Amino acid sequence: MFRIRLRSIFLMACLLATVGGVALYHFGRPVWVPIYTKVMGRKTVAEVIAEIGPSARTYWQSLFEAQGLAYPTRSDLVFLVSKEDRWLEVWIDGDTPVFLHSIDVTAASGTSGPKLREGDRQIPEGIYGIEGLNPNSAFHLSMKLDYPNAFDRRWGAADGRQRLGGDIFSNLSMLVTRSVREGRACRMLCRD
Repeated sequence: MFRIRLRSIFLMACLLATVGGVALYHFGRPVWVPIYTKVMGRKTVAEVIAEIGPSARTYWQSLFEAQGLAYPTRSDLVFLVSKEDRWLEVWIDGDTPVFLHSIDVTAASGTSGPKLREGDRQIPEGIYGIEGLNPNSAFHLSMKLDYPNAFDRRWGAADGRQRLGGDIFSNLSMLVTRSVREGRACRMLCRD
């Protein structure tokens, strides 16, 4: 009887440890990735692309081919985001823009409405370029948006706001790495 109870407790502990470990890996990335980065060292953009690039390229190549388009594209990419409806669309820019793919937004901070000041946890709304890539993001390879841009600064000055915030990153992983690395334009259009 004692052995059966001990065995049950051991199996329950193993199950809880496994579930807890999986949950920490997936949902605790903002906690453990910075610690891991400190211990193991920082990565470069090239290292992250080498790590996740092959699977990302296979995925996106299939989407391009489904539209009858060559991959990688020589055209600019445009991301249209709806905060309220929680979706992101990927378009290929050109004389006639081509819809490529829609992605559900699974995590975001803030609510509907524009970013007004530093620390308000709002996502900017507007047209933004992608300034660079962060290979040490907790979520693969994040993109730094050029917020606040000239429009945001003018609007803030007109409203008497000075601290508009900055260091806004988006986590779309490998979609735009090749375009940014090769100097082609990518834009993020955020709308309510």
